[in-house]
This record gives sequence, C-alpha cells and structure tokens, in this order.
Amino acid sequence: MKRLLKWIAALLLLAVVLVVIFFLSLDSILRVVIQRNIRAQTGLAAQIGKFHLGLLEPVVDIKDLRELWFSGDAVRAGTWPARRVTGEGAT
Repeated sequence: MKRLLKWIAALLLLAVVLVVIFFLSLDSILRVVIQRNIRAQTGLAAQIGKFHLGLLEPVVDIKDLRELWFSGDAVRAGTWPARRVTGEGAT
C-alpha cells in the first residue's frame, strides 16, 4: 500500500511540474504558432519580438512584429509599432 501511495504522489508531483513548465513557456509556444499561422495564411514570413497573453485578463501584447517579404536575393522587413489589445472588439 505504501508503494502505491509513493507512486501516486510521484505522478502527482510530475503532473504539477509539467503544468508549471507549460504555463511558463505558453507565451513562447503561442508566439511560434502565430508566426506559422501568419506564414500559412499570407505566404509572408513574420517575426514577433515579444508576445504576452494575459491569463487573468483579456490582454494580448505583441511587440516588434516584423513581416518579411522576399525580393530576389534580398530580404526586406517592415516593422509596426507595439499595440496593446484589450477586451472584445478593441482597436
């Protein structure tokens, strides 16, 4: 019985550690997913310098968004200023 309780405690601890790691890396994961979605939908590569999704409030911060387009051998980049979006339908 003690052995079973040790295994359950170890698995519970592992689950908690994995959840904490997931939440700490959530912004990085979402940044990569958004970059890939921009590429898939527009055909243009995008780079996001910093991305933050508010978990307790409806806030998305995107900083240093760069859209890359290819012209022959050269790569040109366009940048837009940081913009904070809060709530539904905010501009």
